[in-house]
Amino acid sequence: MTKMFFMCLIVLVTLSGQAKAVQFEGFEFPQEIQVENERLALNGLALRKVTFLGIRVLVAGLYLPRPISEPIAVEKMAGRKQLRLHFLKNVSAKTIATTWTEELMKNCVTSCPEIKEKAAGLERLISDVKKNDLLAITFEKDRLFFQLNSQKGGPIDGPEFALAFLRIWIGDHPINEDFKKDLLKQFNLL
Repeated sequence: MTKMFFMCLIVLVTLSGQAKAVQFEGFEFPQEIQVENERLALNGLALRKVTFLGIRVLVAGLYLPRPISEPIAVEKMAGRKQLRLHFLKNVSAKTIATTWTEELMKNCVTSCPEIKEKAAGLERLISDVKKNDLLAITFEKDRLFFQLNSQKGGPIDGPEFALAFLRIWIGDHPINEDFKKDLLKQFNLL
């Protein structure tokens, strides 16, 4: 089954004059969100599977100031960005931190020792996640924030860290190539 067919099959639009939210894999993704004083638009939706068995771990929505499909342009784009991860199963903080640290090291371009040092703090910032939890990762120019189910965690400062973390999802060495492509599809129902 092709990706486009798959996306068309599972994406349903809730209509009320204009499209307000998208249902994807049982979760609602607003077409637009407000982060601080910035409005961000839904850019793409993706399903993350792991192992050769295709175990479904999470679904994600990437929100940007405006829809865009080029990863380099996303990286250079001014303003906040947010990645919303809805978990489909329980995952320990240790598993998340270990996976993300490995992916960070694949995606760092400069300041790799500093990024590795900061990554060591991931497990303290992230709690174990349970099925149906929402983890929002907000990217700012010089830092990122984690927010689990509306509970804001501390930031990780450093523009190099924030950029390497964004590259986990959309960089040259993403966590999964199909996941990257789906996040960059310029999802637009307006």
